[in-house]
Amino acid sequence: MLDKTGDIKVTGFNQECDSFFDKIEPGRCYFISGGQLKPVDQRYNKTSHQFEITLNRGSAIDETEDDPAIPKQEFQFAPLPAIETMADDSYCDVLAVVAQCDEPLTYTNKAGKEVTKRVMHLADKSGKSIEATVFGSGATDDRLQAHVSRPRRMTRLRHVP
Repeated sequence: MLDKTGDIKVTGFNQECDSFFDKIEPGRCYFISGGQLKPVDQRYNKTSHQFEITLNRGSAIDETEDDPAIPKQEFQFAPLPAIETMADDSYCDVLAVVAQCDEPLTYTNKAGKEVTKRVMHLADKSGKSIEATVFGSGATDDRLQAHVSRPRRMTRLRHVP
């Protein structure tokens, strides 16, 4: 999400995620209240803000009028061949075509936990292709299913590690 100072990460788990997910639409303005503010952990949060918001039972998200002072989301897309030369701890934005999207696969990891993943095969105008893997509940998200039934759709990924 964006505010007047830059982009900020907002996280919701379980019930909070379920109750707010369908309410939020890209390009709209919202007031968020009742969440917990905490300093970012730079290992996992590549936004420009020093804090992130975690939603909880007392949180509320209410749509409000657009505010022209809030900037539009900006991306710095990296071509797929450039990813190979980036440092291991780098992040970038990717704009690519989903050439193929595999069905979700559930397996037991080395720690004995059941994990679900989905592999997407991405290609860009350079002709290069890569695999992007989505884990957990994101792997079964209905929005990814559209890429299985209709390959060759364009997708945008933000802060890809």
